[in-house]
Amino acid sequence: MKKTLSIAVAALLSSTAFAGTFAEVSQATDNETAVKVGHSLENGISFDIEGVYSNNGFSDVLGNKKSNGYKETTLGAAWKVELTDNVWVQPQIGYTMPSGNFSATATSGAEPSPFESTEYRASGDKGNTLKIGLKGGYDFDNGMYVAGRYRYDMREDNLKISAESGAKTDNVDIEGSANVHRTDLTFGYKMEVVDLSMNWIHKDGEDKIDLKNATKRKSRAKSTRLDKVEASADEFEFKATLLTADNLKPYVQYTVKNDINVKGGKNFAKDNVFKLGVNYSF
Repeated sequence: MKKTLSIAVAALLSSTAFAGTFAEVSQATDNETAVKVGHSLENGISFDIEGVYSNNGFSDVLGNKKSNGYKETTLGAAWKVELTDNVWVQPQIGYTMPSGNFSATATSGAEPSPFESTEYRASGDKGNTLKIGLKGGYDFDNGMYVAGRYRYDMREDNLKISAESGAKTDNVDIEGSANVHRTDLTFGYKMEVVDLSMNWIHKDGEDKIDLKNATKRKSRAKSTRLDKVEASADEFEFKATLLTADNLKPYVQYTVKNDINVKGGKNFAKDNVFKLGVNYSF
């Protein structure tokens, strides 16, 4: 997948029929800094790359907070097709690659002891996420617009655990999958001075944790499904973009994040996020 995306980006970069280039920088109150650059071609094809740096730590495959640092890179591509002067559709694809992995070592048993100590090793990585979506919209002649998008996100995580006690070693491979159905509905009004918009986001997700391989005892259950979690959440993005500075477009965005509703479990609260950014088109 990485090789395919690299070839696609190289092919687009070699084209001379560019309709526009942009660069965007943003800072959010959740301590994430994002830098994004992209190109658009005259035939409606566009591509971009975004890097995110976290000043607040981010989670590894086990959900543990990691130290500050570079969080992830996302490659994106889309093709906007104008069906009429007002109606358009846009297939989209994205590929997010997180930075780093997880590893830890622990030992049980004290010395001296009549029992052998056991050393546990765990290592894993948070998998890449493939995002496939379809967006469509209608632009009114008076500056109002409406758009909708459906996107399916897929990710697989891996965790390897080994326990060594004397000459005996037990190994366990755990595989996790996270699939999210995301729906966006956007309403906006573009005026001469400012572009105002509101975007409603709904997410339905499912996490599965499976036992992929293990050194089993005879008494151990045969089932490989360890856990399954289903959850949903809603967000509301309010955005205002200033249009008076020609190619320079500063914006502010405020995202209201409702609680994450876990099926059969307790809800988790999320902090609202304020973002300040600027977009420059060449």
